[in-house]
Amino acid sequence: MFREVQHSDKEIVIAMAKSYYLEDGNSYGETRIENAITSILSGESLAKFWIIEKQKTSIGYLCVSLGFSLETGGVIFLSMSFL
Repeated sequence: MFREVQHSDKEIVIAMAKSYYLEDGNSYGETRIENAITSILSGESLAKFWIIEKQKTSIGYLCVSLGFSLETGGVIFLSMSFL
């Protein structure tokens, strides 16, 4: 089941993102991720974030963000998921 992220999900999302970044060998910046999640929870219009649940247990997330790029000729989107 997908549901929109809520303030109470912040710590679990940070933990999942940290796990993803460390497993993938990417640099991890907790403050950067925390700021992005706070922005989404505060109503950032260019991003949507959902928690993926199975039997009421959080098992992943999906984040879709929109942007505008002259290079691509207009609106673009980027999605990031962790499962």
